[in-house]
Amino acid sequence: MFDAGIAMEHLALAAWSFGLGTVHVGSFDAKMAEEILKVPEGYSMVSMTPLGYFETAPDARPRKPLHEIVYSNSFGEPYTK
Repeated sequence: MFDAGIAMEHLALAAWSFGLGTVHVGSFDAKMAEEILKVPEGYSMVSMTPLGYFETAPDARPRKPLHEIVYSNSFGEPYTK
């Protein structure tokens, strides 16, 4: 499952570099999706993604400063350069 998440992130980054939009979908009816897509027995769907060109690129969301989310040595001890 961990590797599938890493692969999906790489796919999303590669898609963006080609001007494509995507999103990692991890919550879906896997059994139904496997039936619709005729996934062979022995394989399981753990993730899927829509992929396509978007009309307008979304604005970047505001991010928290690193000192609010990265800690040094112990939890709660802010990271400082």
